[in-house]
Amino acid sequence: MRDVSLSSNIWKFYLYKFLRGLWLPATIWTIYLLARGFSFTQIGITEMVIGIIIILLEVPSGAFADLVGRKYSVFSGYIVLGIAVFLIGWTGEFSTALIFFALYGIGQTLFSGADNALLYDSLLTLKREKEYAKIDGKAGAFFSVGSACGGFIGVWLYAKDISLPFFVGSAVFVLAGASFLLMKEPTLDTRKYSFKAHYAQMREGVAYAKGHAHVRWIIAYCAIILSLFGYQLFMMQPSVLQLGFSVKHLAFIYAAVWGLEAVLYWNAHRILERLGEKRTLFLITGVHACCFFALSAIHWQIGLVFIIINYFGRGLFYPVTNAFAQKHIVSSHRATVLSVQNFIMAIVESATLLLFGISTDVIGINTTYALVGVAITICAVGLYLTYPNDTSITS
Repeated sequence: MRDVSLSSNIWKFYLYKFLRGLWLPATIWTIYLLARGFSFTQIGITEMVIGIIIILLEVPSGAFADLVGRKYSVFSGYIVLGIAVFLIGWTGEFSTALIFFALYGIGQTLFSGADNALLYDSLLTLKREKEYAKIDGKAGAFFSVGSACGGFIGVWLYAKDISLPFFVGSAVFVLAGASFLLMKEPTLDTRKYSFKAHYAQMREGVAYAKGHAHVRWIIAYCAIILSLFGYQLFMMQPSVLQLGFSVKHLAFIYAAVWGLEAVLYWNAHRILERLGEKRTLFLITGVHACCFFALSAIHWQIGLVFIIINYFGRGLFYPVTNAFAQKHIVSSHRATVLSVQNFIMAIVESATLLLFGISTDVIGINTTYALVGVAITICAVGLYLTYPNDTSITS
């Protein structure tokens, strides 16, 4: 029986995604750490610390969300994240900062997967799950608009004091978490919480992911492609400065990037309907590979065009991969399996960002861009050859 009141979860999710997009440190994150005296290798280590925490806690936190409720897990995550961001802005010491980056990782594990799981199960209860790609894409557009707004604020605050985007941004994170409490939890078959039930939930969720060909494949795709694209996120700010732009230009550049992302998020379901899953997924890998190769050869300001185009793939990535994954996961294990996906992604991303951070220090940004392009091309071929042909809905 449909719970019509769950329909309000859609606009509430849009509000949440907009507030989540207001990540004020986003436009100055890397240059802030460089200004604090971090090397690219050390920045890679901070990302590895976050990854290790996610590896340790992602699956337990997903099982926790499935057992006690997604919205409370999400809210708790943003409280922890807000504290971590404030502390990162407060310290400039590498060794001390590592503790706060670990706290940041804890916050991420509490909300990752749980927010999308609640949205999908709301649509499932409303019998509107086929609209998930469209609604999730629109939510991504609100996220990108929020990011564009936050980018201008973050750069403006950074010009006044390099720590201000973190101090103000921590409050925004708490606000984003509070907004998620407005969501209504769908009524699902849940078990009373206990350590035994928690362990059983984790074991069953991992077994489900391991035994399902479609879930295994999309986990591999997300882990590899998103982790390799992560170098663009990691290096965008230093790359823009290397191309001859100034810090004050970052707000306008990010606005262009996130504006393109918003358009793609909003229309991702149309592209998916026209091209189908397989063509869309490999269009994403093609865009990324071509842009990384172009950036490896370009040393003047026209290179900015390829940085912006590279985000074309990310605007499609999340709605398409989320839709692919969600339709193959049963509700009782949704947050747990999504956490398994994030767990695998954390392992790959931690290793690649540390490796590419060292590579940037040793051989430079442009040569590392070429290495990333080669890696994406090789991995895309392997993923194409192993793509599961049967895409029937199994949840």
